[in-house]
Amino acid sequence: MGHATLLHPALTAREQLLFAARLYAVREAPARVASLLDEHDLSALAQRSRGEPAGSVAR
Repeated sequence: MGHATLLHPALTAREQLLFAARLYAVREAPARVASLLDEHDLSALAQRSRGEPAGSVAR
């Protein structure tokens, strides 16, 4: 049994969260996503896509 992330590799973390928020009809999704990213100190990572390497890893 494999483990699929079910995340689209071309979308950024913010876009993934917005997609999920809209899927579950979260009110004021963009503001809620921004608030949660800030609350958990993840705003700096929000524009990175799933396929992008972490840190300064270059390939």
